[in-house]
Amino acid sequence: MKLSLKPPNRTLMTELETERFILRPAGVLEILRDPGGWRTNRNIYRNIYLLKGPMSLAAWLKRGPFPDGQTRFTFAIVPKGTSTVIGYHSVRQAGWKTAGNAVGIHDSAWLGKDAAFEVRKKLMNHFFRHDDVQRFTSRIESTNHPSIFVYRKLGFRHSGTLHRERADPETGKPIDYLLFEMLKEDWMCGPHAEPGL
Repeated sequence: MKLSLKPPNRTLMTELETERFILRPAGVLEILRDPGGWRTNRNIYRNIYLLKGPMSLAAWLKRGPFPDGQTRFTFAIVPKGTSTVIGYHSVRQAGWKTAGNAVGIHDSAWLGKDAAFEVRKKLMNHFFRHDDVQRFTSRIESTNHPSIFVYRKLGFRHSGTLHRERADPETGKPIDYLLFEMLKEDWMCGPHAEPGL
């Protein structure tokens, strides 16, 4: 976990709203408490972190979605009319005007209900509008079909494949990773850009 002593970017760390959700900026202490049991949730530790088993506290401190308010941002996903967090979406800036995003839904009742699509669409519009991000990228395990579906639905372009990038933690077999990207100008011409972007 890396912390920043600089003041957080309040423009980017603002509460957002989609049709079904409130996206509330999450703080370090909230994530430290392991909300939703991410350390022990197989859907999370296997599909996001590609681990064989639950994360230790040390692994969580190193790999968890801890925000710093400067280059790393995490938003709690809260269905409207409730106070229950069903997952988290993080945006991390890395490279020249580039950001990556990751979402984890720990509430199984919301899996397969387009929550990741709806949340990611809103956050991409937000960061394209209020930050100097020119490109979103993602690196996805080739067998993670739900994530691939979401990126394709958002209009991301497949930009390459990393063959035999890692070994499956359970079987030891090699895993390919797919690279996806979305350029700001392509997003602005697509169906998901918000007016005035």
